[in-house]
Amino acid sequence: MLDFFSHTLIIVMVGLLSGCGSGNSSAPASGSAPPLLPTAKVLFIGNSYTYVNNLPDLVYQFALADNVAMSYDSSATGGASFATHRYSSVTQAAISAQAWDFVVLQDQSQTPSQTPADVFAYALPNAQALVDAIKLNDAASQIIYFETWGRENGDVDNCLYYSLVCTFAGHTQALDDGYNIYLTNTGGKIAPVGLAWKAVVDDTAAPFTQTAMWSNDGSHPGLTGSYLTAAVIYASIFNISPVGNSYTAGLNASIAVYLQQQAATLVGL
Repeated sequence: MLDFFSHTLIIVMVGLLSGCGSGNSSAPASGSAPPLLPTAKVLFIGNSYTYVNNLPDLVYQFALADNVAMSYDSSATGGASFATHRYSSVTQAAISAQAWDFVVLQDQSQTPSQTPADVFAYALPNAQALVDAIKLNDAASQIIYFETWGRENGDVDNCLYYSLVCTFAGHTQALDDGYNIYLTNTGGKIAPVGLAWKAVVDDTAAPFTQTAMWSNDGSHPGLTGSYLTAAVIYASIFNISPVGNSYTAGLNASIAVYLQQQAATLVGL
């Protein structure tokens, strides 16, 4: 696997990849010198938490600003779970479209926050099946679990079923527990997005109102939340600190810097 600690000096741009979801395209870099590193190919598999605010492109923009060569594709439909993707011909075609360096897996926003017993019994088999399909396609593909955040007011749909999820903090903890069950049993790496969200929400000195992390439904991310999410995933994939990255996604520069610092801290960079 490539050492992505070293930044390439020339970006390799690729055309829109075949498959489902959003891709990226751009004109080739000027000049005739060959790139120092080949393009890192990243596949995102998830649902609306992945496609709202075009998260894959936000991650790509972080890479572009850092002169890191990256291309991506995604399979993301509203409400999709690992079970959905396990049996989706579209997702399976995206997995087999090429050899992927990294595959970012995001489960439905409530499924991993079930009781640990239920995660083991009902959710883990679907995570394992997806990882098996990815590894069958290319054993060298690295799995990155996109651990999501709790809902602003907790998971009210399942509060009576599992009291831990009744608050934002508890729901976030339950999600972290579930993704760690996936990690322990399938291997890979967790992008600790949910824990980064909690750090920001708990920080009374944050340079914005914490409700800006969510959209109006208290579930999906606002742009502030998606930017933090992208910074965590970018750092988790490439082991590069997002601190000092020039890409702000249109956010106030001081807010972008703050979110970059939070992401770097949670990833341990």
